[in-house]
Amino acid sequence: QALISGGLASLARDPSFVAVTRDEMAASSQLQTAELEEAAAELLKGRENLQGTETCSAQQDTSATPSPTARGLSTA
Repeated sequence: QALISGGLASLARDPSFVAVTRDEMAASSQLQTAELEEAAAELLKGRENLQGTETCSAQQDTSATPSPTARGLSTA
């Protein structure tokens, strides 16, 4: 997904490039390949959940809900 969003779809479709990159990332992170893939899957799940939440939030009417600043809460 990162390669595709970065305009490198041709590399994303190259299984040998993806395999070498995965192995190098695992080695540099001092993780086993399975651990790296598990971490990547968890990140993708979190991203999907976040995107689903944002979609639901965008569809809700928030005009009746005061903003955090209006309630005296800091955004910092």
